[in-house]
Amino acid sequence: MNKSVLWSTYEQDSINTKGKAPHDLIRRKEVAWRRDSEKCNRCGTKTRLMESHIMYVKDIDKGGTYHFENITLLCSDCYRLLNSRKDKIPKDLKIQDELLKKALF
Repeated sequence: MNKSVLWSTYEQDSINTKGKAPHDLIRRKEVAWRRDSEKCNRCGTKTRLMESHIMYVKDIDKGGTYHFENITLLCSDCYRLLNSRKDKIPKDLKIQDELLKKALF
């Protein structure tokens, strides 16, 4: 994605301030969904935007940001599976490597 496509508040709203999600999180979700060809980043299942779930490569509370490179989308099944194992993310989760390859800038 070309930086010129981004909106004026993208960068300032990407950094977590005061523990609040950015007001444009839905827009960011849609951009990430399109970037990933409308598929779950874990199993590859085609998803609908409103049925997909946001997951962060690096948790927001551990210093992650709301930049596109840190946002990934999962189908309901994968999201449920990963949330049931919060203490241990499965090794077959490929999102970090794939997101690095798809760097937007």
